[in-house]
Amino acid sequence: MDKGLIINTNFFFNGSSLNYDSSIIIEHGIITDIVYGKFVSKPDYEVIEAEFVMPGLVSAHEHLVGVGSGKKGIYTYLYNDLVLFLMHGILGLRDAGNTIQNIVMAKKISEELQLPYIVFSSPLFDRVPTSYLSIYIDDTNYKNLIYCFNHFRDFGLNFIKAYVTLDTELYKKIVDLGRSLGFKIGAHLWSTPLEEIIDTPYHPDIIDHIATIIQRKKLTGYNDLAKIWADHFDQGWIEEMAKKIKSKAIGVTTTLVNAAVVWGIEIGLREQLLDYVLFYNKFLNREETSKIVSEASGVNKSLGMKAWKNLVTATKILYQEGISLLPASDSPNTGVPPGEGFIKELIILNRQVGIKSLDILKYATSETTKFIGLDKYGLGIIKENTKPNIIILDGNPLNDIENLYKVKLIITDKFVLEPKRLELYPLGYSPSF
Repeated sequence: MDKGLIINTNFFFNGSSLNYDSSIIIEHGIITDIVYGKFVSKPDYEVIEAEFVMPGLVSAHEHLVGVGSGKKGIYTYLYNDLVLFLMHGILGLRDAGNTIQNIVMAKKISEELQLPYIVFSSPLFDRVPTSYLSIYIDDTNYKNLIYCFNHFRDFGLNFIKAYVTLDTELYKKIVDLGRSLGFKIGAHLWSTPLEEIIDTPYHPDIIDHIATIIQRKKLTGYNDLAKIWADHFDQGWIEEMAKKIKSKAIGVTTTLVNAAVVWGIEIGLREQLLDYVLFYNKFLNREETSKIVSEASGVNKSLGMKAWKNLVTATKILYQEGISLLPASDSPNTGVPPGEGFIKELIILNRQVGIKSLDILKYATSETTKFIGLDKYGLGIIKENTKPNIIILDGNPLNDIENLYKVKLIITDKFVLEPKRLELYPLGYSPSF
């Protein structure tokens, strides 16, 4: 981006506050000035007139699933996943579980798309070509833990995710060692109940999946999660946990859209997502997609509705307590489509939970980047002397959250892009092989 660029916008959300009639000046791929309260012009500068400008969205928990036949098949799936995120204005994401093969290829594709803002999670420990990493740890590889941590430190990494399918004592050992070496900690609370660690030095920095906070000593069991929310919801206990989560400054990823699909919630969401998945399937030939969605959504309707109501209530409690909620859709788990699922997540947080639109924009930009470490790349906020990572919308999402669908332009230090010009690849196509 050699030519100077000026963006004049009626509404400007910079990642923390809303401003009006503002100009953003970009020179040589750097935001050099922001003028509030009036529009500016300069000779020989390109000018873009905008309705609403904000930082690119950032998701705290997704999965780049590279399945298929051979390298070409894997390439196509990963490429299309990343393009779908990009089409929806998502410029940064945390991949919450992958293999080295997928990580290497996803990194390559992100460089081709000129979007290197991916936080990777991996069950493997070395030769990971990225500046930020989280990892799955269980009993089988705990013996390599010290080696892994030292290896991470050599790469300059600073975040460990403990996938808590292990017992509490092993989890504590992992956290203790990781923290002693200066790492941040994230955790899935499948088998280690929150109440066992929240009042100890072993609490995580991020809890993945708000639905797991209900896990208690006597209720542990992921397969029974809907039943736990339906039959064992204790609002007083949730309020107590919320205060403790807030006091420890722990962030919580939401992934409500995932629960909505799994529990068969009748809010029009599952049908829309399934329609979108089948559209996506037309390009990618994912023959098992509809079957997976149907099987995953086998929760009894009345049980699912009761569980959903209580989960929404719990999310409201966390929001009212002032906890940092980190939006995510956990795609493509249970058939939630990349990109579309994330926007649906934000709609649910607004319309079902009742979170203010401005707070949702903060959560989906500056708050998430702070927790997962992408703020150092200039994501999540628009300010002077940083690289632009900007989306321009043709509508105001503060008036209607669904205006987040109306991404007109994406602007980075590398390009000015119209998302509608992006295309998905047919299965097996790859320009790199």
